Amino acid sequence: MTFLRLKNDRLRISLTKEETEKLFGRNDILDPNDPKAKTALKLLFKKAVRDNVLKPERYSGVWVEVVKNLSGGYDVYFTKSGLNISSGSLVNNCTLQFLNCADAIKASKILALSSAVRKSSFYRFYDKYRMLVELENGAFAPAEEFAEKVFTDTFIAEQTLEHGRELIKHNAIEILAKL
Repeated sequence: MTFLRLKNDRLRISLTKEETEKLFGRNDILDPNDPKAKTALKLLFKKAVRDNVLKPERYSGVWVEVVKNLSGGYDVYFTKSGLNISSGSLVNNCTLQFLNCADAIKASKILALSSAVRKSSFYRFYDKYRMLVELENGAFAPAEEFAEKVFTDTFIAEQTLEHGRELIKHNAIEILAKL
């Protein structure tokens, strides 16, 4: 069992195949919603706190990801919820997901005309593209018709920041609209 503290109050616990079987009772499919798995995940979290790998006062809310690793075991990620997405206050954020860059460019041409956009960034997220947009309070993204999905919860934005590959850090809408 290996503990590795990552950036943004994130912890990865790597388990071998044998450790996974011992802790969860199985290794083939690990469902974090299974009551036995939830208990094992709580024990892992408590162990990390007990061993001073995590500071419990910094984790008022935690989300958990379970991913199969190359050794046949699993990597368990504990991440503090409520990460700051931007340096300013989170006024009204949305994440637009696109199937391809062409749709993101079309959406950007429309969004560039909106005065409600405060900040934007663009990411490659696995085989899709995501644009994080911070809007003025009460505004909406007028280019939703080009997006495959529109997310408004901070979890999706945090997931994009953590796992996405940043393509354009600032002013993504203005840059893409010029293409």
